[in-house]
Amino acid sequence: MKLREVGYFSKTHGLKGWLVFKPSADFDVEQVNALFLKTTSGEAPYFIENIKETGNNLAFLLETIDTVEKARTLINKPVLIDEKFIIESEEEDFNGYKIEFSRLDISGTIQGIIDMPGNSLFDVAIKGKQVLLPYTDDFIVEIDNKKKRIEYNAPEGLLDVYLNE
Repeated sequence: MKLREVGYFSKTHGLKGWLVFKPSADFDVEQVNALFLKTTSGEAPYFIENIKETGNNLAFLLETIDTVEKARTLINKPVLIDEKFIIESEEEDFNGYKIEFSRLDISGTIQGIIDMPGNSLFDVAIKGKQVLLPYTDDFIVEIDNKKKRIEYNAPEGLLDVYLNE
């Protein structure tokens, strides 16, 4: 079994030892029955007793962790799982692509993609400013991978928010 880091526990939740999980990778939560935490002596397994949603996050209740005091000892420790449960992102890497805007005489360079719950964003540099644009098929007109170019139909006024001072 090969372990990979998938996030960390950010805080406790309630008084019974629940831990709020902050993910750094997607994984099949329903298939995982144990989490591993990095310790000074290696990776220690913790079996999952229960999982629940808390706002936009997941909270885990682990076997043997039944008080808030025990849970606090696990905060900020890296959480690992068997890599076979990790869901690899299928998003393309558009870093360095030129983004050109339909109907506008302006362009920018994609610096990366920011993953947000429910919506990813292009991080674009235009005229020395950071511009965040929805990464959605609704606005992408064409992707030319050979020329590393994307034609984008930005909603009216969106670029003005960033570029007009």
